[in-house]
Amino acid sequence: MEAPKMKQKMLKFVGLFLAIGLLSACNQDDQVVEQMMDKLEKAAEVEADFAAQQEPLVELETKEQALYEQMKELGLGEIDEIIKLANEATTYADERKTLIAKEKQAIEASKAEFKEVYELVKQIEDETLKAKADAVVAEWDKRYNSYLDLNEKYNETIELDQEFYQLFQLEDIEMEEIQQIIESINKSYEEILNLKEEFNTHTSAYNDAKIEFYKAANIEVIIAGEQE
Repeated sequence: MEAPKMKQKMLKFVGLFLAIGLLSACNQDDQVVEQMMDKLEKAAEVEADFAAQQEPLVELETKEQALYEQMKELGLGEIDEIIKLANEATTYADERKTLIAKEKQAIEASKAEFKEVYELVKQIEDETLKAKADAVVAEWDKRYNSYLDLNEKYNETIELDQEFYQLFQLEDIEMEEIQQIIESINKSYEEILNLKEEFNTHTSAYNDAKIEFYKAANIEVIIAGEQE
């Protein structure tokens, strides 16, 4: 019995931490820029809980993968042991759903902080600076929407995992049915990897847009480090 392919790390979070110092400013957009900068950095800060979910999530995925391997080795001839392993795997899947929910809460909290940025950008008068600010907003929207797609697909795939485990509770179970759901799970995890890559790309683009905006606003930017 072929085991479904498990993903590696669901999300490689590309975070950017900035040490920022204001240079002497001399235009009427200064106050708006400072307010916008404050909101951008607060939006980043509240995502800390997002990053905090990654390590325990990977641990659960690893444990679940080990159970898949054991189930594969046993085969249908030892259904009682498979059911035991499937029940344990279901528990891990439930825990993953909890972590993913916390992850999404962090993203939504970040969105709430970012909400005021839309109005602040409209108040910027300098055309060059406004173009940079518009780019920040555009990249934020792409990143946020990309995460929603990823989150939805991940939750759908957990449901498939749980459906797979529940198959072994049935009295009449056919190998063909098992193989079909395995193929669906493998396809879903491939899609997750693609969506994860897309999310990381948008995160990098958003961080780059922030740096360009700060530079255009004559704000000194010192990159203190990146988190993966």
